Amino acid sequence: SKLIKIFSSIMIARFILALVGLIFLTIIVFSFEKFSQNWELYYLTFGIVIGTALFPTWFFQGMEKMKYITVLTVIAKLIFTLSIFLFVTTEKDFIYVPLINSLGFIFVGFISLFIIFKDFNIRIKFQKWKRIKIQFIRGWYIFISKISINLYGATNTFILGIFTTDTIVGYYAIAEKVVRIITSLFAPFYQTIYPHVVNIIKKPKNEANNFLKKVFKYSLGISIIVFLLSILLGEFSLLLVFGEEAKNSINIFYILSPLIIILPMAYLFFNVILLSFKLDKYFSKLYIIGGITNLSMIFILFQFLEEKIIAVSLSLLITELLITLLAYILIKNKGLMD
Repeated sequence: SKLIKIFSSIMIARFILALVGLIFLTIIVFSFEKFSQNWELYYLTFGIVIGTALFPTWFFQGMEKMKYITVLTVIAKLIFTLSIFLFVTTEKDFIYVPLINSLGFIFVGFISLFIIFKDFNIRIKFQKWKRIKIQFIRGWYIFISKISINLYGATNTFILGIFTTDTIVGYYAIAEKVVRIITSLFAPFYQTIYPHVVNIIKKPKNEANNFLKKVFKYSLGISIIVFLLSILLGEFSLLLVFGEEAKNSINIFYILSPLIIILPMAYLFFNVILLSFKLDKYFSKLYIIGGITNLSMIFILFQFLEEKIIAVSLSLLITELLITLLAYILIKNKGLMD
């Protein structure tokens, strides 16, 4: 009965956020002619938001049933990838890409809900606003931190789009996307150990400290190895996947490549350690610092660098490095990883 109340109130809260997101999208798209010319592209892509709202990763993680996340995510990626080969055959078919991607996310979202209904006997039931409001309050700091990450990540692309051409934005997007794909390989591991960390912090302090130090050491070592491999194979991989057009993204990829080490550490510090010890109140402060730093660096670098794409790339790198170091200092000061 309690699970049903929690599950329902969180799902309703997520749908409210999705609706608010749709309103913001509409305002932004039709406020700029550059966006309104391709309005259908944005609305078709918004299906990813709907699919994400439907897919309760948090539930499977909390119930320690991570296999569902893995299987369903693989299914979504397979549907998307195979459909691309089937339906996208010419440049004119680009509109099918966001459509297929969105349908894949939505399909998996409904499948995940079916599994929860069937295997856990949980249904979505209407909840009083008081219960929904509690979920907003409890998740406020994490919500703000996630918004901040997306804002300064999206802000860079947005600013680049205003001051440069769509082609330049494309070169930047390719490089950043490749870096984030590489770093996302660490996410399933951290998602898996998170429930374990939550449990061991209730035990003697040394046990949690020793485990976290071990995770940090191995994560750092693996990320450095992946970083070196990416440097060696970066140009070859970009050209192989994206073709000759990716030549202009190679230098940007090399500038952003240290993120292959930085982002996994940030995920560990924020989404595993600080979250497990209920220190998420620091999330918003750190990410607000990150957002201010990012905008300040863009403004400063724009004055000195002629190539705006390099300025935006350096700004992102400096910002991510700063907030990761601040999170590490906070963890050390709190004695969580002595």
